[in-house]
Amino acid sequence: RGWIGPKYLGDIATTIAMWYNDAFIVPEENDAGRGTIDTITLENGYTNVYIYKPIGTVGGQMHDSSVRYGFVTTSRTKGQIVKELGSSIEFRLIQIMSTELLDEAMTFQFDDKGNPCAPNGGRDDGVMSAAMANYGTGPGRGAPSVFRKQDEPPTLEQMETEKAKDGLTDQERAYWLAIDENLRYHSVLNGFNPD
Repeated sequence: RGWIGPKYLGDIATTIAMWYNDAFIVPEENDAGRGTIDTITLENGYTNVYIYKPIGTVGGQMHDSSVRYGFVTTSRTKGQIVKELGSSIEFRLIQIMSTELLDEAMTFQFDDKGNPCAPNGGRDDGVMSAAMANYGTGPGRGAPSVFRKQDEPPTLEQMETEKAKDGLTDQERAYWLAIDENLRYHSVLNGFNPD
């Protein structure tokens, strides 16, 4: 939980990503993040990096032809990605294994204006890193798919077909329906037809 320079952080991120089979990186573009991204992409030549797509644009259409790496954090994007992280945790789309991150998430809050933040004297680095990673690896956002066709969550039609023999409770069925709806929403939001 200390501060390191952007170049060194870029070198560390590249090394770790390469060690983990060329993992996808979602760095923050703000402030010193630009230096980190330049180290990752320009100096180290690593390009399996999140490409900026403005939130709220269908398919992330950009107005120029240049590639812009990194996630841009604003009060608007911060709120959206934190809420999306909460949904992913609630619907068990991701599992947090870090006790430090869990502790930080348990104290995370929204201020009087509805902005996500750490309590006074607290930290939000871990929550924001997890939120950016969760957002950047969402459907249609540039990360290689982690689902093979047979691993994808069932659709409503598939669930209805299996309803009689699946033995799911109504609560379990509602859980899968919420996941299906969430995945379809984000697919459409990012310009993909889930059907």
